[in-house]
Amino acid sequence: MIILDTTTRSLQFVLLSAVSVNQLQFSASYVDITTTGFTPATNTGVSNNTTAVTLAASPAAATQRQIKNVSIFNADTVAATVIVKYNDNGTLRIMMQALLQPNETLQFNAEQGWFVLDIYGARKANTSPVGITLAGAKQTTVNFGVNPVSDLSTTVIDPAVTTQTPILASQHGGPTPDKSQAADENEMDPILFIAAPAAGQFTLYGAPLAGPVVGQYKANYIILPGLAVAPTVGPNSLSIAPTAWYNAPKSFLATPNGTEVALWPDLSAFGNNAVARGSAGNRPIVIQNANLAGAAIQNQNSKLGLQPSAFAGGISNPNSFSIFAIVYFTPQNVSTFGYFAGLFKADDGAFWGINKTTNQLHDSTRNSEALTAGSILLNTWYSIVIVETGGGQATVYVNGNSYGSIGNMGGGTIINIGLLENGGTRTIPVETEANSGMDGMMAELAIYNGQLTPTDIALLHTYAQQTYGLP
Repeated sequence: MIILDTTTRSLQFVLLSAVSVNQLQFSASYVDITTTGFTPATNTGVSNNTTAVTLAASPAAATQRQIKNVSIFNADTVAATVIVKYNDNGTLRIMMQALLQPNETLQFNAEQGWFVLDIYGARKANTSPVGITLAGAKQTTVNFGVNPVSDLSTTVIDPAVTTQTPILASQHGGPTPDKSQAADENEMDPILFIAAPAAGQFTLYGAPLAGPVVGQYKANYIILPGLAVAPTVGPNSLSIAPTAWYNAPKSFLATPNGTEVALWPDLSAFGNNAVARGSAGNRPIVIQNANLAGAAIQNQNSKLGLQPSAFAGGISNPNSFSIFAIVYFTPQNVSTFGYFAGLFKADDGAFWGINKTTNQLHDSTRNSEALTAGSILLNTWYSIVIVETGGGQATVYVNGNSYGSIGNMGGGTIINIGLLENGGTRTIPVETEANSGMDGMMAELAIYNGQLTPTDIALLHTYAQQTYGLP
């Protein structure tokens, strides 16, 4: 049973991404209980893409609202990810997340909890609260050696693993007859495998159940992200610490939707809070339920951006710095470019944005340095990492994949979010680069005084997958 027992508690749901054709249909049945009455009621409606919709509103004073049944039907032509949240006075708690194929239904009742019905109305046998699927299984080989042993431990490298990621491991195959070649299916000595996760890897322990064994064995393992708690590996726990880290879901958890942002707190150890450059009515705003993690900052080209009033920690070497961002571009209403981050020192600068015409990421030299390995889709969340590698070159990673190198990067000690501005040569609101503001949203931005390692980049990709549901 789900209970709403105060006037500030409600139940809602949101879609991870916009529908293709049809919104999802829902109904929610509940009873209101007071000291003198028992009143059943039902609420019906449809989803609203990535904007949250209320399943059951808050009850009246001195009333307990008991949710008896919830039904969410995927009427769209493609699969949809549904996220059900308990809203406790603005604090959102995820209760359930499910991937619904077309014509499938997510159901809740007080006796059975949450489950999914297929297109025939039958309960899906492979539905589980953690979304375990054999299709996600990976495989590794474990070598027990040529001398009989009763236990073994080995390290398996997998960037998708964090210290909080549960892993299910099982035996796949036994050794070949000579006990020394690659494992196959000829023999099966039962072995119990247990996995202990760490950052970017896990230790696999093997315990033979029928006595000592030799040779190589294969083990299947499945990462269970649905069971994982909030990841401990993220922008603030890599090989180098950020000199600035802005996180909208953490900083604006309970901020009302549409609120202007006067200050975006820096969560790093340096306290480089980003302050709005514009006055009231001319600032970015908070957008709630903008992504799987929650809030984001919406920047419009017509609004001024944010900038730290100081930049302690700074960038000590213009040939060695990194930027991590979670960004979402909408159609750019600028002359040609929309910048999502800039890093400046004196008259030298580096800035990163999107080309209005080609939807390609680009750096300071714009078209001549646009990344051609792939285009950026509008209205889509991305994880972007930029690593200055020296000699005016930088490597860009999008959702964990390298998109190649770009040149003519500058170093700097001034950070600007969503608006091209150099304190020495460019002023607000009149700029030498006309209409250079970003149109879109940003959930996170982290600046590093040094080069992120390949392991750091892989961990940031895992963090983006777990926190924001990115591919």
